[in-house]
Amino acid sequence: MWIQTLPSAMQSSILTFLSVEHSRFRKKDLQLLAQNLKATPDLDFWVRRAAENLFQTVFGHKASAFSPVYSGQEMDDYNALPEWLEDCQKGSGSLFPWLPIVSDDGQTLANDARESSKQRGEYQTTEIPIENPERSRNVDLETVPCSPEVQEPAGGSVEDSRNVVDDASEIQHATSCISVEAADSEVVTSVTVEMMDHDRISSKAVLDPKVYVQLTSLRDALLIFDFASSIPSIAEEIRALCTVVGFREVIIVIKPWEAADEVTLQLVETLMKDQEGYDWSSQMLSSLILPKLLSLKKPASRILVNAVLQAGKVHQRATVDALLLPLILNKEGLNVAVCEVLNRIIKECLHADHVSSFFQKLPFEDHQQGSVVCLPCHQCQISQCLVWTEPVFTFFQNILNHQVPLTQEAIDNIVLALDDVAGEFSKSLKFGNFLLCLVNKYASLLRPHKVLLGRVTEMTNTFMTKSILSKLARL
Repeated sequence: MWIQTLPSAMQSSILTFLSVEHSRFRKKDLQLLAQNLKATPDLDFWVRRAAENLFQTVFGHKASAFSPVYSGQEMDDYNALPEWLEDCQKGSGSLFPWLPIVSDDGQTLANDARESSKQRGEYQTTEIPIENPERSRNVDLETVPCSPEVQEPAGGSVEDSRNVVDDASEIQHATSCISVEAADSEVVTSVTVEMMDHDRISSKAVLDPKVYVQLTSLRDALLIFDFASSIPSIAEEIRALCTVVGFREVIIVIKPWEAADEVTLQLVETLMKDQEGYDWSSQMLSSLILPKLLSLKKPASRILVNAVLQAGKVHQRATVDALLLPLILNKEGLNVAVCEVLNRIIKECLHADHVSSFFQKLPFEDHQQGSVVCLPCHQCQISQCLVWTEPVFTFFQNILNHQVPLTQEAIDNIVLALDDVAGEFSKSLKFGNFLLCLVNKYASLLRPHKVLLGRVTEMTNTFMTKSILSKLARL
């Protein structure tokens, strides 16, 4: 077969795609493909797994005869350590020194390293009493660096120099010293992880232990993703738990945004296939798709784009509030990869009235309020006002080309915002293209701002400057 001439990674990707889009193909053809691959000798392990997943997805419970049977050599290869760890395994110790693994004498290697650091005066241990009747214990902030003033004096003991922190503000400062990184992007990521962990711990304290165990098992099932046929049943179980326990408590524990794109598509098809109200659809979009797009740096996969478009066509209003607004307000600014996804949403999902509403809700300045829907753990990634980047001008120009009916208030906000950023993008061709498109499409609404737009255009320094000025002169 021609598929066997391709690299193993590509074969696995093709089989995964066929598993997701199996409804578009004949079952007989998929069965024949999977069986032929299964019978191939020396087949790559992951290609074999993908073929079995395809057969299981198409035939469900009838695939028992196709259950995987692996040879001893295959399982040894699967369980073997990577090559870069084999040298470490040959060392004298059975544990890696950087991992907090309990050794034979009951003391962790991390504690050993910490004790040696204390003797050198590099770190100080601070015990903070936690007033919680259920979990009364001392929290050990073991990585807070000591300042020269509070380091252990010569000849003194660790116990003599230990300080008890009573003020809550000092606790917050200590934890921030641990989690905040140096680079801006790392700071946002660290704060987001800390907030998610805090929410997860809070949910664990509130939820019934049996419910929490059930939620963690569902999370593990979504991350493993052995067979796509099991995802719909997991999705229905998530829906039932959201109704009984509460949406936020369930989502914080499960973290569905960490699942693979194939799982996201299955969850969207199951949980967002019908008109179930604005609240449910906006919450699902903000937990299934929004976190993936907020961190998107490279072009989105075809499967993820399909999930976005399927949800956007059915839930248009929720798509505006839970996807368009948060993404355009990303603190890191809109990038090219996300801009391509937004352009597909505008073109294939939204009515012109919904796009006009998006401009009405868009906060161009700090004092304006936008109706953004997102989880609390992702709010630190979203700005209070629009962050201007060159892809923003491309996105707005694409909207204008669709003849969206903008109001006078929206035009006023756009012109005032352009006046603020004209100096920063004076040499940008994308800024000039957007300005020329705006003058061509909405000339009648721009007459009150003729003088201001003339000043903005004179600040630009591109080959389009004279053309824009001549258009403005005819207003």
